[in-house]
Amino acid sequence: KRITKDNLLLVLNDAFIIHERNVMEMDYLMRYERGEQPLKREKEIRPEIDIQAQENHAAEITSFKIGYEFGSPVTFVQRAKVDAKSQNKEPLEDGERKDDIRISLLNEMMFEENKPAKDVLLARNFKICGVGYRMFRAKRDIDGVSVFDMAIPNPLTTFMVYANDAYREPVLGVTYSVTADGRKIVGAYTKDTYFSLDIPAIGPAGGIREEPNLIGEIPIIEYVNDYDRMGCFERVIPIMDALNITNSDRVNDIAQYVQNILWMHNCQLDKEQKKVIQDGGVIITKSNGDGKEAKIAYVSAPLNQQETQTLVNYQYEQVLQISCLLYTSDAADDK
Repeated sequence: KRITKDNLLLVLNDAFIIHERNVMEMDYLMRYERGEQPLKREKEIRPEIDIQAQENHAAEITSFKIGYEFGSPVTFVQRAKVDAKSQNKEPLEDGERKDDIRISLLNEMMFEENKPAKDVLLARNFKICGVGYRMFRAKRDIDGVSVFDMAIPNPLTTFMVYANDAYREPVLGVTYSVTADGRKIVGAYTKDTYFSLDIPAIGPAGGIREEPNLIGEIPIIEYVNDYDRMGCFERVIPIMDALNITNSDRVNDIAQYVQNILWMHNCQLDKEQKKVIQDGGVIITKSNGDGKEAKIAYVSAPLNQQETQTLVNYQYEQVLQISCLLYTSDAADDK
């Protein structure tokens, strides 16, 4: 329950094992949202025609969620009647007026720290990865209203450690950067202490430096997309993969129809005749005289586009419903 210099390395060793596994999953989700969605199947028949078409519904879901929930700046509810910039110099009669000024000042500080834009970045992190982080540090040089710096750490290099009891209180906040030679420059916060150390790519960690954490709280705050800590499109990845396969096979069907295999029955061609077919696209045949008729035809079995479109519509509607972008089939028809 208490992290000290003596047990910090033990805790970090255990935490980094879980964190590295989480990083692999978050990196996969980030790449998937950017459109890196390889088809999970091999085309065994005519593998030379293997067009892979992706419809990036992961980016569609993410953009909708962020725009719908964070399109307008998220501000603190202020019940104050006093503006912090007011020139009214009335004496403070009770605690209410003092609280009003504090709330108004807090909103001004958040505005100065560009909170709306950072909220969108934070939302993008936890909408895609399932978790996101905000961090506060006291300003070294105050040149405005705000007395703190607000940052949005990368979730790939940030994590929280919680006590393993019923209350699940945060006991350690960690953020780090990776150098060109693979070292991790780690900063770890408890409520009363800040630890810093270097972890080399190979070998034991360097010396632990510590200093007081004067604010008395862990300055890293973890946000989750839902209680399962899953991204907004993570639950529908199997359906989106199936939709990509369906659409890829439709495009392959067109390519295969254009490049149909020519079936020749009871026919023999020499090199000159093959050249005529390739250059002019025409072939003339006749019976070979033994009662067998020569036949030439293209092998073609195109997909039923109407039935395929029905499947595509169903898969797309399931994606929207499960990801909470669609609630009724009527709405799907309207869309």
